[in-house]
Amino acid sequence: MVSQIFRKYDLRGKVDIDFKIADIYPITLAIAAYFKKHQPLIKTVALGMDGRLHSPAIKDQVTQALLDSGLKVLFIGVCSSPALYFATHKLSVEAGIMITASHNPKAYNGLKLVLNRETLWDTQITEIRDLYLEIAHENTHRPEGINELAGVTNSNYREQDIIEQYTDYLAEQFKHLKNSELKFALDCGNGAACTVVPKLMQKLNWPNVKLLCAELDGNFPNHQADPTQLANMLDLQQALALDPELEFGAGLDGDVDRVGLMTKFGALVPNDKLLTIFAKVLSKTIKNLTIVGDIKYSANLKNYLNKLGVNTILAPCGVAFIKNSMRQHQALLGGELSGHFCFFDRYLGYDDGLYALLRFCEILIAENTNLTKLLSQLPTTVYSPEIRIHCRPEQKELIVNHTKNILARRIDLNIIDIDGVRSESAAGWGGIRASNTEDVLSIRFEAQSAEDLREITTDYFEILKEFFDEKSLKTDLNL
Repeated sequence: MVSQIFRKYDLRGKVDIDFKIADIYPITLAIAAYFKKHQPLIKTVALGMDGRLHSPAIKDQVTQALLDSGLKVLFIGVCSSPALYFATHKLSVEAGIMITASHNPKAYNGLKLVLNRETLWDTQITEIRDLYLEIAHENTHRPEGINELAGVTNSNYREQDIIEQYTDYLAEQFKHLKNSELKFALDCGNGAACTVVPKLMQKLNWPNVKLLCAELDGNFPNHQADPTQLANMLDLQQALALDPELEFGAGLDGDVDRVGLMTKFGALVPNDKLLTIFAKVLSKTIKNLTIVGDIKYSANLKNYLNKLGVNTILAPCGVAFIKNSMRQHQALLGGELSGHFCFFDRYLGYDDGLYALLRFCEILIAENTNLTKLLSQLPTTVYSPEIRIHCRPEQKELIVNHTKNILARRIDLNIIDIDGVRSESAAGWGGIRASNTEDVLSIRFEAQSAEDLREITTDYFEILKEFFDEKSLKTDLNL
């Protein structure tokens, strides 16, 4: 059913399974109706797309629906999501649509929406879904006979490449880093990073950056463009092993709004540690700094920053929640374990994996240090990676609520339930939540010792075993 692609933060699903290309026309009519309702003065929508194979056909549908709704379309080309966000800040447009499915496999595609420079999410997406259901009931479909270059003969359609302006902007922001000899490997994942990274490396004149999977290919022939999963970072791991001069590795996701780091020894860096590094450096020049982390943020790292005078606010997972909390608390920095980082300090506040990578490189160069040393300065802790267990969509919330109800009976635990449940004690914490973008449960544990970690993990195993095969669950939880 098409309505299920209307998710918490965007519209996303498998092409020809969750939605048909032709469904995009009435969906975009609903988006346009929402835009016009909430911004009566709207004239122009910026439209970008990633390199997925079906993105051009979807662009055709989106363009025609916007034109038929009386709106002007500014097509900014094949680009990253941050480049689309940049366009909504820098060009004369009131809204933006990005055709992408982010880090999902090649079968997926979708739409990310921006109005008045803010990404739409939650109840805003729900309102668009309801508008779509009304339109779909009227059996409104895209007119026949529109070719792949929909709108090109319409005076309300024009094209403007955004990549040059976006990379010029970044190069200017980091002009003090030009001609750096920094050596690292960067995996573009055959995604939208291929449209921006090579140009930026050239403008910064960084000759020692080794680019991997740097050819745009909607088939993603090397691996899925999700740098938070080790299985997708094996090419990077191999590159680091073969060249000991490389100082670290980095990977960008399919639409470049997320980043992941890897040590020169091939270990993935948890992104709450990278957030802590950013916050630590900022706290040296900004007093009473406030940052926002997601509900999976390390308690030990949070306490560490507190001692440095940094106030860390926990928010539900999802970059929309992070940005909303940042605005509420006037935070200059926000991030989550999935690799989204948002800077209001010297930037525009949206999530941009490439910008976050540049800020990290700036730290290395300014402090003449390396990733290994930066990590060694953080408190040691025993933690699990983010554990993702596949689950039927109708069971996700049921399992999370069941877990919360059982843990809430224990007087030795402090329960935080802003997103799933996080149970805290003197020994550590455990947490479980339902993913908003995939049919998985997300679980993480942290403790003061390996023994404490096993005890916390076992508590969750005992609760969850009635829903899953015990042997498989033990393997997933590393018991």
